[in-house]
Amino acid sequence: MGEKLVGQLFDNGLLSSYADIFYLDKTKIENLGGMGVKSAENLAEAIEKSKIISFARFLYALGIRHVGEHVAEILSLKYGSLESLFGATLDELEEIKGIGPVAARSLTGYLNREENRKKIDRILKGGVKLVFEENIKKPLLEGKVFVLTGVLETMTRNEAVKKIKTLGGRVSESVSKKTDYLVSGKSPGSKMEKAKALGVEIIDENTLRAILEV
Repeated sequence: MGEKLVGQLFDNGLLSSYADIFYLDKTKIENLGGMGVKSAENLAEAIEKSKIISFARFLYALGIRHVGEHVAEILSLKYGSLESLFGATLDELEEIKGIGPVAARSLTGYLNREENRKKIDRILKGGVKLVFEENIKKPLLEGKVFVLTGVLETMTRNEAVKKIKTLGGRVSESVSKKTDYLVSGKSPGSKMEKAKALGVEIIDENTLRAILEV
């Protein structure tokens, strides 16, 4: 579902928020310009497959400011249900390692808005099933790829690399689509622009320290 199709769906009154995706009528999609039966079937199939999603990916996909993939993963391991997360207080969230006050305020602000609660409820009623992973013991940063740019002020680059690797992460010298985080220090280089172009999440040194729980 690319930008062009989203625009068509919006212009034809079939889509006004991402919750509407799970209520799209295949017959109406077929009648959109450039779609046809086969394309509509492929889209319907893709939407159906997307209905089973991990709790962490669901939280990240909501687009809550300051709630990136890493924060979403921490929350998914801390809370065993959506209801328990809804009941979390600001103080409770701020005490979780790796979350921090900024992300905690953003999350509670989002979840406390009735319109957002209704949107989430509508998504779930549309057939979306959340998969809650058990809190198994595995490296915190398993599978995550970091790239460092600029000068770090509170730790050396070698210290940062060592800590990331200790927690299961990997450090690369170049930015690519596989990069999860670009850590931006003082006077960042050209890697910053490439990360922005690829949509890579850019974090500062304080956020890195929070992730590493330094």
